Amino acid sequence: MTAPTLERTARVIASRPDLLEDRATHYCPGCGHGVVHRPVAEVLGELRLGPRTIAVAAMPSSCPGSAARGCSLPGRSWRPPRCSRGREVLWIPSYGPEMRGGAAGCTVIVGDEPIGSPVVDRADVVIALTTPSLEKHGRLLGAGSLLVVDGNLVTAPVPVGVEVVALPLTQLARTAGDDRLVSVVALGAMLARRPIVSLEALRAALSRVVGVKHPELLEADIAALEIGLREAMVGTGDLVTATA
Repeated sequence: MTAPTLERTARVIASRPDLLEDRATHYCPGCGHGVVHRPVAEVLGELRLGPRTIAVAAMPSSCPGSAARGCSLPGRSWRPPRCSRGREVLWIPSYGPEMRGGAAGCTVIVGDEPIGSPVVDRADVVIALTTPSLEKHGRLLGAGSLLVVDGNLVTAPVPVGVEVVALPLTQLARTAGDDRLVSVVALGAMLARRPIVSLEALRAALSRVVGVKHPELLEADIAALEIGLREAMVGTGDLVTATA
């Protein structure tokens, strides 16, 4: 069948609902948020509730931790070019039932060459903010890996040969201004032991990630980053004795 003939015989069997605007989203590939938007818009249109409806698309994303501890912020901080310094960066947040409570996590891969696969068999760094998170993601640790944990919350054995930084992350975050900044404190601690990028680059990245939408929170975020960096240089705290 030729193209002109196809155009004459084709008919539209599905189209975008009138209530669903034609615009790009920031959803990750494979995410179900966009799929759900369509039937919701169709039902609202059929019931003629469009003028009376305000739709808010929530996008929670959470390094391993509980879903409420903002664990994806360290991962997102690697994406700005000024932070990645021209490297390839892959960021994959956790989208599953754990996002509504449980051991959520995100994966960040940084490489000098194109990244061929998002699968991580062994991690150079793991940040675990809760015991369930370490139990779930600790299998990625190996000799020479760095583990950053909240020393007041995480009580689980780790493999021999793993470098452990155990700090009172939540307490330090509270000192910075907000205990929800625990993941940023952990990011600073990681930077102290694995200076993959400079502190200035991370400050600039946080300014871009946080400062654009929430400039009032930027000062506390920077303070949390610097506190984590400073404390990790001083000591590592305590953790359950490592086991093989």
